[in-house]
This record gives sequence, structure tokens and C-alpha cells, in this order.
Amino acid sequence: MIEKDVLKALNTQVNAELLSGYMYVSAASFLDDENYSGMAAWLFNHGHEEYSHAMRIRNFISDKDERVVFYALDNPDAGWKNPADVWQKIYDHELEVTDMILDIVRLAREKGDITTEIFLNWFVKEQVEEEQVTRDIRDRVVMIGDDVGALLTYDRWLADKVEKGIEDTAKLAAE
Repeated sequence: MIEKDVLKALNTQVNAELLSGYMYVSAASFLDDENYSGMAAWLFNHGHEEYSHAMRIRNFISDKDERVVFYALDNPDAGWKNPADVWQKIYDHELEVTDMILDIVRLAREKGDITTEIFLNWFVKEQVEEEQVTRDIRDRVVMIGDDVGALLTYDRWLADKVEKGIEDTAKLAAE
């Protein structure tokens, strides 16, 4: 059994992870339309990863014999302007997700829900990687600035990583 407030927070997180995936696909679609297929491929792949995060939490809730509640998702269109804007918004979003996860950890700790706290340790570690890789991509895109040739070169580099199966954020960040 999961304490009522912790269960509510976990259900909110399931939906936040689904929204993250939705946001990544929206950003990927924008970049794909702008002919940045490498960045788009990375974001499309990462959208699948976000879905897997939602399912990991969903499975935990179900394994604890509790009910998973799905909410309507907001429109993820963030009014993307250019690659730098996309990556800034993605990075900011990851910071928000980190705060949400840490808030659930604190709540679980406060309520004495050790099982949920231990379960969430994987997400705490994952968010460090998520922040690192999105910050790295953002920083590189910002550094490149308006140099379309350099942006396309970086885009091809990212596409190469996706094609080689380097989709894991920690592995990409180490590249």
C-alpha cells in the first residue's frame, strides 16, 4: 500500500513523464520541419525513453496494488523558435522534472514510505544524466549560435550517435 499523498504524487509524475515524452516529440517535429534531422532523431528517441519512465512508475504503482490515474495532457507546443530555444526549453523542463522527483522523495521520506523512496533512487540518478545531456546539447547549440553550417555539422554528429545506438543519455554525455 502507498500512502494517499505519495500515491497522488506518483500518479502526477506518471503523467508528467508522459507529457515530457509528448514535449520531446513536439520539439522533434519542429526541428525535423526545420531540417535538423539529427536533433529531431535524438528527441524522437528520447520521447520513447520518457514513455518508459512513465511505465516504470505505472508498474510500481500497480505492483503495490494501487490504481494508476491518467490525466489529460496539456498541449506541448512551446512555441519553438529555433534550435537554441528548443534546447533551453528542454533543459528547463528537465530541471522541473528533477524538482518533482525530489519532492516525491521528500514526501515519501516524510510519510515513512521507504519502499517508494528506494524505488525513486533510480529516477534521481536518471535526472542527473537527463540534466547533464540536455545542458550539454543546449550549451553546444548556444555556442554555435547562428552559424547554420556549424549547426548542421553538429546535427549530423548527433544523427551519427543516434544511428550508432547511443541513445542512453549517460553514454551520449560521455561522447
